[in-house]
Amino acid sequence: ASLREDVLDLQLAEGLLDAAVENATALMNQAPDAYRKAMRRIQLADVLDRAGRTDAALVEWEQCLADSGSGSWVEKEVLARFERTFRREDNLTGLRAQLDALLQRQPQRQGLQRARVRLLSELGEKSAAVDAWLVLLALSPGDRPLRDEFIALLIGAGRLDEAVAQTSELVKQAPQDHDLLLRLADLKLQAGDKPGCLAAVAQYDQLTGGDEAARLRAAALFDRAGMAAETIERLKSAAAAFPASDSISSALAQALYKARRRDEAIAEWERRAAGATRPGLLEIGRSISAHGEDETAWELLSAKAADGDGMLLMQLCELSEKLGRAEDALPAARRLVTMAQGTAGLDAALEQSSKLIKRAGQSDAVIATIDDRAGVADLCLLAELLEQRGDSAAANAALERVAAAEPATADSQRVRLSKLRQDWPRALEAGARLFHAPGGRKAATARMLADFAERSRDPQTALSWIREWRKLSPGTAPAVLEEARLLRTLGRDGESLRLLRLAAGQMADNPEIRSALAQACRDA
Repeated sequence: ASLREDVLDLQLAEGLLDAAVENATALMNQAPDAYRKAMRRIQLADVLDRAGRTDAALVEWEQCLADSGSGSWVEKEVLARFERTFRREDNLTGLRAQLDALLQRQPQRQGLQRARVRLLSELGEKSAAVDAWLVLLALSPGDRPLRDEFIALLIGAGRLDEAVAQTSELVKQAPQDHDLLLRLADLKLQAGDKPGCLAAVAQYDQLTGGDEAARLRAAALFDRAGMAAETIERLKSAAAAFPASDSISSALAQALYKARRRDEAIAEWERRAAGATRPGLLEIGRSISAHGEDETAWELLSAKAADGDGMLLMQLCELSEKLGRAEDALPAARRLVTMAQGTAGLDAALEQSSKLIKRAGQSDAVIATIDDRAGVADLCLLAELLEQRGDSAAANAALERVAAAEPATADSQRVRLSKLRQDWPRALEAGARLFHAPGGRKAATARMLADFAERSRDPQTALSWIREWRKLSPGTAPAVLEEARLLRTLGRDGESLRLLRLAAGQMADNPEIRSALAQACRDA
């Protein structure tokens, strides 16, 4: 049998389909037990289908179905093959006729009934699908997934009263499932039964004990239905029960604002902000701003600016830019720079602060305040403002003062300013010092330096940095693709092809590598 299976694989590979059918038939007839016979019958049917003998394949699949147990994986495999065969030709009418015929011969098989019902729904025959579902439910009244699917069909068909009845039946079967009660309330609301919805929500509250999450979920249901008064009433009750809940307070403020009760909404945001932590305060500011109340958000955040951290100060600066209050935000902008942490944080702070200072027309005034006693952050701001003014020599001198205290920070800012000037050789020089500094060997830095070198029209140096990038990130497709591209640019097509072949073996599932290899092979 093992040898015959190998021969069958060869026959299929060579397209000897008639011989493959004979071989698959012999294998099936020689099966030592019922299970392997079923497997080989499926295999035979697949070979018949591949050979264009679809009618014979359908007969074999039907026999497999007759030999399999209801709900078994064999049943699911066979039904999938029936669907695939007819859908391949976009012949849904033929699929329906096939399923109808199979059901006449095997009427108790629920897998067939489910496949037929789903097909009826797909064909738009909603009434026939509902009738078929009722027959199916009569056979399996306790099948929860089956009833859930039926309810979805009823909702899609606009038969909400029947969907409510089916959901009520599910509630009877699972009385402790509080999610079902909320579904029932939602459906009753959609069906226009507001008292029934409220009764279901009351039952839901009783079952959940009125916990915080349950109150929010029911309030969200009322909100989706446009029941503003009920939403606010429920959230106020929840806020009284859970006065420290940020989620309930936020939902209440938003519901009040949505109901055009602006003053109450702002009062709720302010009440919550009074005792909020820093993350909570940021979220409140964003929420108020999202509702178009930027001025209110500004007043709330600026009152906390003296004790705020970098994120709060950044949000305050962004608000001031929107409101045209750049001059009012200058103290926050200066503090933002001095509180910045790390290279990325300092870069973001410098960009935001220098923009505000320039917009306020205070560049010269701020420059005058930064003297010889200034710290590193202020010196970096000085360099930024001098560069904005077009005084690159003075900006470089300021960074020399930074370098005396923190060389890495100075080089980071040199890279930044050189990029702004598009002075790629200087950016490359400063970036290389960053890379070779303690802790500076990072893949992102090597990638950046490769870009600087290429922009400096030094492809050989760019290639060396790309190879550093590959060493620090082995198995990274973008690094391989960049090296292959650069090798082709240098006229070293053979090396590029060898690199891509090696990478295709190491990253066999990467489509970009395989595509680049195919293109390189074509070009060669």
